[in-house]
Amino acid sequence: MHNSQKKEFKLLAQVFKEYLPPEYPYAVAGGNAAIKLSDFDDNIDIFPISNPDIFSQSQRIAMAQEMMQLVQSNPEVHGPNGTYEAYKRMYSAIGVDNIEKILTPPPPQDPTPLEAGFENNKLLLGQQAQAFGQQNHDAHIATHIALLKTPPVQMNAQVQALIHSHIMQHLQMKADTMAEQQMPPEVMQQFQQIQQQAQQANPAEAQQMVQQAGDILAQFSAPIMAELITQYSQQVEDPSDEDPLVAIRKQELALKGQELSMEQQQFLQEEKRKAMEAQRRINVDRERIESMEDIADLRDETARARLEQQARFKMLDMQNKN
Repeated sequence: MHNSQKKEFKLLAQVFKEYLPPEYPYAVAGGNAAIKLSDFDDNIDIFPISNPDIFSQSQRIAMAQEMMQLVQSNPEVHGPNGTYEAYKRMYSAIGVDNIEKILTPPPPQDPTPLEAGFENNKLLLGQQAQAFGQQNHDAHIATHIALLKTPPVQMNAQVQALIHSHIMQHLQMKADTMAEQQMPPEVMQQFQQIQQQAQQANPAEAQQMVQQAGDILAQFSAPIMAELITQYSQQVEDPSDEDPLVAIRKQELALKGQELSMEQQQFLQEEKRKAMEAQRRINVDRERIESMEDIADLRDETARARLEQQARFKMLDMQNKN
């Protein structure tokens, strides 16, 4: 149909070129216009603006409905983000503007405490683990130190850095707990009073109060933290009688791990850039489709007005003849 319409337009253009008067007037909404014989010479080509490769709106809506049904059939697999994205795409397919004003994104889920073994699993996969104040910090630290001494971890500098960072979280929380226990009663009372006031204050004042409480806690937790770090360093320190060749090999593996980490970061950055570029193309295509639809609507209105004007001209001609 697309190719046939193109051929038909060319035939009509050839006919207009041969039989159209030098200037042909016609009426449009808002005034009169005229088309010239020179508009159909060999320097101008007429072709359809439609694109058979672009989905129609009905096809986009059908695809969005199918996706919506799949998400609703098993919401546990897709989760709240999947349901939100399905509704967002459905609204986009039917042409709703300002979707964010009627569709609220799901709130971010708070992390939950994990056992030390599950935290080790995340760390081995290159993911960060979160420590929590109510956990048994000594047990977690011992489990993570054991993981540090395994051969796969000793050959991966990135995983080692993640484990050390996570252990530091446990050490800081342990130091804060010990500092609260060692505070004098009057300081502890002041510390708790500031915390209670921060919960009832406005955000600006609450931030200042939290900072003030943190400063009080740091006065007692900083020396404890320094001692805990010293003890931890002794636990993970390499033995003094280690073979120099083994130490050199460990350094080589650590450097190799850093190179792999940099390559991974570059790969992730490149994938992010490709995703942003693909999204930009989608936005451009969407704007092009909307522009084409507007042009098609305008041409339909113009053609309808032209037919109505021609009908009125014929009626006037018939009345004049009579």
